[in-house]
Amino acid sequence: MRCLDWRVLAGLGALALIAVVINPNWALPVLVIAAVLACPLSCWWLLRRGTDAACTAGQDDDRSPEAEREAEVARLRREVAELKRDAGDGLPGGSR
Repeated sequence: MRCLDWRVLAGLGALALIAVVINPNWALPVLVIAAVLACPLSCWWLLRRGTDAACTAGQDDDRSPEAEREAEVARLRREVAELKRDAGDGLPGGSR
């Protein structure tokens, strides 16, 4: 429930309540529409406020920028070593 902002949920709930009071036959369609719009509107609201980290799904939130940087450097070093190993025999003057 990190993506859902309480202000957006309260607003959608108030709109749904008003719609149901005006016409009780609208209850099901209004609840379905509110459920579908809850996450996109919450993400829009949070992005507008500058807290876009709450809308990213499937990412590790517990990794610090330093840890991410170190992991990227390690990955790049492995890739460079692999490229040197693969291309070392084909370089003029032998491997470096």
